[in-house]
Amino acid sequence: MRIHFDLEGIPPYFRARWDTRLAEWFSASPGAVTSVATPDEADAILVLGRVRHWGQVRKAGLDDVHPHKTFAWDSSDFPSGRIAGLYAGLPRELYEPNRHRTFCYPFRWNELVAEYPQAEATQLAGFLGAITSPLRSRLREKIGGETDFSVSVAESIWHRMDDPASRDIKKTYCNHLRGCRFILCPRGNGVSSVRLFETMEAGRVPVILADRFVPPADPAWRDCVIHVPEKDLPHLPAILREADRDWPAMARRARAYWESNYSDATLLPRLVRLLGELQASAGPPGWRHHLKFTRYALRHLSRDASRLIHRLSAKT
Repeated sequence: MRIHFDLEGIPPYFRARWDTRLAEWFSASPGAVTSVATPDEADAILVLGRVRHWGQVRKAGLDDVHPHKTFAWDSSDFPSGRIAGLYAGLPRELYEPNRHRTFCYPFRWNELVAEYPQAEATQLAGFLGAITSPLRSRLREKIGGETDFSVSVAESIWHRMDDPASRDIKKTYCNHLRGCRFILCPRGNGVSSVRLFETMEAGRVPVILADRFVPPADPAWRDCVIHVPEKDLPHLPAILREADRDWPAMARRARAYWESNYSDATLLPRLVRLLGELQASAGPPGWRHHLKFTRYALRHLSRDASRLIHRLSAKT
């Protein structure tokens, strides 16, 4: 497949990061994709980049000129889904099976993550991360005292990932992955989390606590990931103790799934397959999608306004 990777409008820093990742994928799976310089000569156009807020939806223009072959790869916390394509965390209320696919994050934010021996996973389950949603607060309150769980709050280093000073924090996170059999992946700012894919890469089993997350439509996914409804958070210890007997096989399947779909050697072939599916089924967003997104955007606008008022009140 000939793909035009659209990097227009991406800041120079992220442009360099994208150039590096594309070079790694092309080197690992030569011949899977032919990169072309212009949209006109492409079989598919992939609009790349992260939208940091729902109000900053980038209108590429390419989807107006080439509506049947323009797709997005969006890993933001608040995607619109307006352009058909691949999304790390498009919420269920915006997801349309004929226009969207759940996919991984393009960047490996913690380059220290690797596959770890199963024997080193001495604790049942754990979570290490920032409190970026009420669900994570409830998780700490209800699960934090369990003796075979490791639940710790850590500062967010999302905006300092390339700071050499953050390397020790990355090592701590990797040691956490190494030591737990199940890694809790609760929703945060968005419905997905990069820890979901890091967990699979590490050979550990993700436990997804995010009702609005849409999993890949792949039977193999269900064999290596545990989904727990948010309302069942109080029952999580019992659920995981029951699942622990199957953990070794699940962990092997999780690592195998990551290798088959998201590793450098397999990501481009997987991407081509998903784009092919979307080309066969996707159409332009209808009025129902615009209505759904308007409702979604207004809800988040109200939430953001409430948070701002709360912060201002705390300062006075």
